Amino acid sequence: MKRYIAQFVRGGFPELYAVLDTHEGWQVSEPMLYHQANDRARDLNQEPKPHEDWSPITGWLGGLNLPTQP
Repeated sequence: MKRYIAQFVRGGFPELYAVLDTHEGWQVSEPMLYHQANDRARDLNQEPKPHEDWSPITGWLGGLNLPTQP
C-alpha cells in the first residue's frame, strides 16, 4: 500500500491537491497543482517515474498503411 498520496483539498480554478501521509493521517505538503502533488507523493514513496509506452499506438498506426508520400 502506498504511504503518500495526492489528495484533493480545495476546489476552484485551479483545483488544489496536497500530499497526505496515509499511515499517520497528516497532510505533509501545502496545497498545489495535481501533477506537482502527485510527483511529490511518488518521490516520497520512492516510486520510479512512469514512462510512456507508445508501442500500442504506433503499432496500430502502422497497420493503417498510410502513404509516406503526398
